[in-house]
Amino acid sequence: MRSRSLLTIWAPLLAALGGCSTSGTYAGKLVDGLTAAPRAEVRVIARAEGADLTCAVREATTDAGGLFSIADTCKDAAYTLTLPDNTLYIPQAVQFTGGEAPGDPAEIKAWRAPPGAGIYLIADDVLTPLRTFSDVGTEKAWKGDEEVRYPLSKPVSSVPAVKSGTRLLISGKANIERLKFEPLIEDKGVRRFADGVTITDHVYLSARFKTRTAWETVDATVDASKTTDVTGEERQLRFHTHDALPEGRYGVLGESDNRLYILDFGG
Repeated sequence: MRSRSLLTIWAPLLAALGGCSTSGTYAGKLVDGLTAAPRAEVRVIARAEGADLTCAVREATTDAGGLFSIADTCKDAAYTLTLPDNTLYIPQAVQFTGGEAPGDPAEIKAWRAPPGAGIYLIADDVLTPLRTFSDVGTEKAWKGDEEVRYPLSKPVSSVPAVKSGTRLLISGKANIERLKFEPLIEDKGVRRFADGVTITDHVYLSARFKTRTAWETVDATVDASKTTDVTGEERQLRFHTHDALPEGRYGVLGESDNRLYILDFGG
């Protein structure tokens, strides 16, 4: 009788401290957004804002198949999944209600991407930030108003390459909208421009010279089927495969940019 009396006394207090029934489980599968390969050994945290402290945080780690299980969730608590690794991004919030029995694992896509804007190469799931190569020069045609742009420094060695197994990532809405690919065309000749400017043996952006003073414009064509856009509340991303553009060397810059990136596509 004594033990039953103690249980009767403590049960309401334990319920008040616990705040909820921790009987639910959420099952998920974390995969790479680009390749759909499972992401192993990734910590996954479920947070319930405004819930009792005993219910607020749950976590798990994915197994070799990307599977994870968030156990002991509290009934009616609204959980949101987050990843502590800030270079793994889930574009759409994943939410679930605690206290429910597990169903089939929900597939969740996570994209390897930086928390800030920039341009990166991705190879073997590793992000490598790129730096601009050179300032940009502009010259006006010998006769006329047409202008040609070119890097002030001529590449004389290898430059970053988007080759097989590598992707180019452009991160940030402003970068995606502004940056364009322009073929970088080598020219051995002596070219004459307005104001008596002469340039010999250099490279030009989107310009192939036909005579000493005149050129034709060469555009870059991006294969949309080899380009992947990801838009979320916090980040906007664009991924290009190595064959998203014809093989060759390109300048990457905006129309009014004073500096440019230089990349090789396809090799």
